[in-house]
Amino acid sequence: MLIDSLRALFSGYPISLESILMQILATLFVIFCILPLHEYAHGWMAERLGDHTARYAGRLTLNPLASLDPIGALFLLLFGFGWAKPVPVDTRNFKKPKRDMALTALAGPVSNLLASLVGAILYYVLVLILAAAGISTPLFVQAFFSAYITINVALAVFNLLPIPPLDGSKIVGAFLSNGRCMLTTGIRTLLCWCCSCCCSAASSAGPWPFWKTGCWKASSGLQSCPSASLACYNLTRYGKNILSAGGL
Repeated sequence: MLIDSLRALFSGYPISLESILMQILATLFVIFCILPLHEYAHGWMAERLGDHTARYAGRLTLNPLASLDPIGALFLLLFGFGWAKPVPVDTRNFKKPKRDMALTALAGPVSNLLASLVGAILYYVLVLILAAAGISTPLFVQAFFSAYITINVALAVFNLLPIPPLDGSKIVGAFLSNGRCMLTTGIRTLLCWCCSCCCSAASSAGPWPFWKTGCWKASSGLQSCPSASLACYNLTRYGKNILSAGGL
């Protein structure tokens, strides 16, 4: 989002610096207030369904520092989509793992839609108040709320895509058989693990050797990470069964 505005600005298109500033402020508000709300919604729903992992990990909080992911925040600032540190969830604590995991995943995008709805209501109330006083709505107010609502809706839609490790893949898992659900869970866990290792390597080893370092961390960490090892087991077991049964 910001990168599009900057590209338009440097290309000579008429664009207000005030609008760009409001986009930045709206994005920062989402990073420090709405992304923590998104993750809190996941943890809150999991808590209600019997999983207290988020509480024990200190993640059932609206503190932005607990959810802040620097790379995800940078992506949100530049491109209009990003992420925060995911709240830990243990499906073994659910009575109905597939259904409860889907509800836990759905809570995040719903929080973004509710946040955008609240923003829209606040904007129209402010417009009505200013109109009653005979004052036109300032451009910076329009720019801020427009960016705020757009980002929240985009985050909700983006997270609902049925692509691991997004929330949509966990929602789709509720409608899959147990074998296919375990297969997608394994893929999602490994993708998260590899992305985490590569991001860690990129920040510590620099851009050139990060791929080598990231692959080393991923391979050496599989033995010490239970979730990653379980993901490999699920991929091997259920992937083989599904392929022998005629594929997906």
